[in-house]
Amino acid sequence: MAWELLERNLPEYRFVERHQRFVAASPARVWAALHTAQVEGSGITRAAVALRMLPARLSGRAPVPIRLFDLAGMANFLRLGEIPERELVLGMVGQFWRAKGGLLPIDPEAFATFADPAYAKLAYGFLLEPQGSGTLLRTETRVHGLSAESVRRFWPYWIMIRPISGLIRREILAGIGREALEPSEPAN
Repeated sequence: MAWELLERNLPEYRFVERHQRFVAASPARVWAALHTAQVEGSGITRAAVALRMLPARLSGRAPVPIRLFDLAGMANFLRLGEIPERELVLGMVGQFWRAKGGLLPIDPEAFATFADPAYAKLAYGFLLEPQGSGTLLRTETRVHGLSAESVRRFWPYWIMIRPISGLIRREILAGIGREALEPSEPAN
């Protein structure tokens, strides 16, 4: 199964990170878990997220991360689209190399065509593929610098953040997997 919405929103990119995990649950359960899972993360992950969010916290803008989307900074993402039980794509525009991330608030509809050369675009997708008795849950993060200058500025940040980003992505997948395998609560 191929990415549809991720390709539509960010077909060109210079930086990419991919992870996957098999979950012994139906796509419907994995999809629900994707939206409700909580990930505490390892001490390394919590420290990295806390450090990255420190400038925002000091300015009083960021909540204490509790839910999966907050832990990974996903509360700041635009919801670019979804195909239920198959694909979810989030995105953001920013100058990620800056201390506060230089996030630019834009409408999700403007994301695909946004082209200001001072910025980079990031798209983050989840893809659910039925596989035997379960679901292959894939994630892909793409970043596209919109000029040679933004690529040059993003490169050192990517080198520094990529190992931690990978750890966070793997912990997110594990948290979704755990949540999807939790017994369902009986209906009242």
